[in-house]
Amino acid sequence: MLGWKMVRKPIRALAILIASNMLLLAVVGPKESDASWAVGYSGAYMLRDCSKIISGPCVESIFAKTQDGLRIQGLLTGRYADEFYISGTQRFSDEYSFPGVEFESPAGNRLINRTYFDGKRIQVVLEASWLDRNSSTLRDFRISMPKRETDLWCGTIERPAYCYRSVNFDRELEFEIRLRIPSSFQVAYVNGRGKEMKVESGLEVENIAGDEVQRVRITLKTLKMSQMNWSDLIPNPLASSEWAEWESDQTNTFIYSSEHPVTLGLVRCAGVPSVSVISNGFYADVPQWDPYSSSLTVKVSGPHYKSDGQLNLGFFQAQISAKLAKCLWGIDLSGQVKGQISILESSDGAQDVQTLLGHFDGNSYILTATNFHYSTQTISMKLLKESPSGPVRVARTTIVCVKGKSVKRVSGLRPVCPVGFKRRP
Repeated sequence: MLGWKMVRKPIRALAILIASNMLLLAVVGPKESDASWAVGYSGAYMLRDCSKIISGPCVESIFAKTQDGLRIQGLLTGRYADEFYISGTQRFSDEYSFPGVEFESPAGNRLINRTYFDGKRIQVVLEASWLDRNSSTLRDFRISMPKRETDLWCGTIERPAYCYRSVNFDRELEFEIRLRIPSSFQVAYVNGRGKEMKVESGLEVENIAGDEVQRVRITLKTLKMSQMNWSDLIPNPLASSEWAEWESDQTNTFIYSSEHPVTLGLVRCAGVPSVSVISNGFYADVPQWDPYSSSLTVKVSGPHYKSDGQLNLGFFQAQISAKLAKCLWGIDLSGQVKGQISILESSDGAQDVQTLLGHFDGNSYILTATNFHYSTQTISMKLLKESPSGPVRVARTTIVCVKGKSVKRVSGLRPVCPVGFKRRP
């Protein structure tokens, strides 16, 4: 999860966290005085609110912005979740309230900020508070799995049990989280779940208690995403089902420093800041440099169908910094640039190539792909110098594929039906 398992297997841990986490991961802590946690931190731990510590990495503030433009600062409630798998006293995640908004019951207006930091990686998870969930309300969160032979997919082989989903925000919000961390942490790679994510680092550098620190600002919007249950009994749910089991708007952001080994996938440009990817799938894998095609490749995964039976249409966005574009392709982003995205379907090898104009926001080139069909896709990205004649316009075609009562619509440059499906005339 967020603790030691994540250090070794971050993607697997993320999947577990999204699924059956909330029932067991949180223990309601007592209310506490402001002075009770006024200590510095070292090692790997959950970041507390800065008001709880004297020095060291911490959370300075959390704001929520509603659709009507109301910007609300999160207020500490004095309660916290106990991330018991982290040793020592550095394992608590603070609860915040946001007056004027309501989330799914029993959260009220409260959320849990779960920010993990180990010096080379940050993970920020925001989710509606589950601290008031009890035995009488738990049934409302039981995960139904009508496409499987039973609902008992949690627990152990000897004692299988029901699985329970997380509490949702049930509304569109834009969150802004400000962290105070060492200035030596240089952002190299970011991935997340949600939409319109932005990570800004190197802000307001100053010396506090002898340590040089910076502020990192993370901005992202909530997005309902289709989920499947990951557990010890279903270690790879995509291998046995195409159907989501529930929808979640829990946000999740990973931020890796230039010293983290995941950046080695960029080969000669490892550690050059930065590339960010975000999707509405389970996760976007770490970008890898393909020297043969001169492109960045990323795997994204998700169920083919939503829990209500509708097609689960994919959303993917990448932000490539000017420094990294110069290192990888030798391109100056201030000039005329076009981006190319290729989406390779793993099940049948069908490929959709789109050549498009993204946009340069002054710091990064932003590429977006939407409405592709989920299972497991490999997305390849490259930036090219724009030709005088302008970008190539690619005509996309949609076909209808059938297999018994199952119907799929496939879009692309040369769309092909998945294995086992036939094209409807």
